[in-house]
Amino acid sequence: MKNQGKLTIFSRYGSSGDINFWLADNYTGKLTRYITNSSYSPSCGDEGALTLTISEGSYRWRASDEKYNWQDTKYVTANTCNSISLIVK
Repeated sequence: MKNQGKLTIFSRYGSSGDINFWLADNYTGKLTRYITNSSYSPSCGDEGALTLTISEGSYRWRASDEKYNWQDTKYVTANTCNSISLIVK
């Protein structure tokens, strides 16, 4: 079994509903809150973020709400807090 890392997902955007999140095509949860302080980035386990514990490796992910879709690939490093910030440009 590979070493485990943590992945925290958060958003500073929240005007079109909950954000659903999938990792490697598996639904893993949703963000029901968003971060309003632009100078704050949550750590793993912080309130307002979705935190997963997964094996080290590269993962395809996607997220969506009623208006927007996000997708990319993220490499999760073992024994660290890795993060994904969902941004609307």
